[in-house]
Amino acid sequence: MPPRQKRVTIANAVESELRDLPAALRESPHAVLCQQLADVLTATTDARLVASISKELRAALDDLREVVARAGKRGDAIDELGAKRAARRGSDTAATGSAT
Repeated sequence: MPPRQKRVTIANAVESELRDLPAALRESPHAVLCQQLADVLTATTDARLVASISKELRAALDDLREVVARAGKRGDAIDELGAKRAARRGSDTAATGSAT
């Protein structure tokens, strides 16, 4: 008998996607909303609810992706400033001749 495969649900798929986010974003209201919508969608069998919740889940996931993109851009800018500061401090240290 072949091994039984785990049943894939919307809730499991969204949870897996959220697990890849940084902790701060995983606990954000956008992420929590996505998980709650996915849980409801997984539990319901009413076709009208499935359609409306699916639409809301897609919109919430799009919003979450925008938040992630903005956070990434902000992180890149901060990393860039940190690198510039480190380079500047390195040149200041070399100019004064002290290591500290």
